[in-house]
Formats: sequence, structure tokens, C-alpha cells
Amino acid sequence: MKKLMLICALGTFGLASVNAATVPVLNSTEIYQETTRVAPENLPQPVKDAIDNDMEDKDARIVSANQRTKDGQMMYEVTFQKEDKTWTKKYDAQGNKVDDDK
Repeated sequence: MKKLMLICALGTFGLASVNAATVPVLNSTEIYQETTRVAPENLPQPVKDAIDNDMEDKDARIVSANQRTKDGQMMYEVTFQKEDKTWTKKYDAQGNKVDDDK
């Protein structure tokens, strides 16, 4: 009987510790709206100029370009490919590169 009570007690504490696990909370205040695909030739001229002035990007092929609003600002996400390498960069409407950290 004592063993049964000990097993029940350990089981109860075991379940309580499982339920007490921490849950990650997202503290992001960024608001993203729906992403829209944009043809590379329809990118704003400042974004095209920024790409043309970047030595790494200017000879690469644009695989895709997307437009979205982030915190009320229009943003452009451009994916490049050159040989076997693929990379993505983000720009604001003025052609400035945008870091994910900001």
C-alpha cells in the first residue's frame, strides 16, 4: 500500500512539473501584411539602383522579388542567384538595405 501511495505521489509531482514548463512569449511589435510577388522590372528605381551599385548583386540573376508592408513602410525582399549560390536581401522603398535585426 505504501508503494502504491509513493507511486501515485511521484506520478502527481511528475505531471505537475510537465505542466509547469515555460512557454516562449513573442515580444515582436513588427506588423507584417500580406506579401505580393513583384516582377523584377517593376521594382522601384531606387531599389534597382541599389542592386546595380552592389558588386555582389549586379551580375546575379533575380530569382524572385516580393513586396510587403512592415510597420507601415513598404519593403522589398529580393532573392538573387549566381551559379550555385542563392541569397536574399531586403530593401526599403528608397533602396536602403534593411537588416532583419532592426
